[in-house]
Amino acid sequence: MKNILETLSGISVSRHYRKGNILFYEGEYAKYFFILKSGIVRVYKSISNTRELTINRFYPLSFIAEMPAFKEIQYPASAICEEDCEILEINFLDFKDLCLKDNNFSFLMISSLFEKIGILERGLLQNSMELRSRLVHFLLENENELSKISQRKIASMLNTRAESLSRILKEFREKNIISTTKGKIEILNRDAIKDEIW
Repeated sequence: MKNILETLSGISVSRHYRKGNILFYEGEYAKYFFILKSGIVRVYKSISNTRELTINRFYPLSFIAEMPAFKEIQYPASAICEEDCEILEINFLDFKDLCLKDNNFSFLMISSLFEKIGILERGLLQNSMELRSRLVHFLLENENELSKISQRKIASMLNTRAESLSRILKEFREKNIISTTKGKIEILNRDAIKDEIW
């Protein structure tokens, strides 16, 4: 990946964003896509004046918004930096020329698009489940990142109220399935937590 980033740096602009800065807004024309080098970016849709639907959180190293840039359409959602971020901003037309010269970059793009399809499939599956099952799937799939994610963020990612999430986490703690320290979750028993899927 280091060699790839070095090559991409020749057709990109490195930008630093503060926590809370908007990377792009839903409805803007997608001339650029992005590579997240450090920090966390949340992609979301506004479904009312007071409510947002979190689609995904991205961690380094991730491609962001390559699909709308590839299709030359508007961004279908907005993106906000949840931490200070370093991001490569890449003009897709320049990247397209690079793909024609080097098949490795074409493969990289295809792999990233398949990953986005996987994100959508998981989102559809999770939204069809009860909250308890969605939470279990989330904890297992993101076990290595749990030390970085607050319970409030998890509630946002699962599109539920923090109070509803807290009730289930309390049950899990009482069964010694998980532990929580300063709002961060650690799985203690993977087999037992799988049994909580309804």
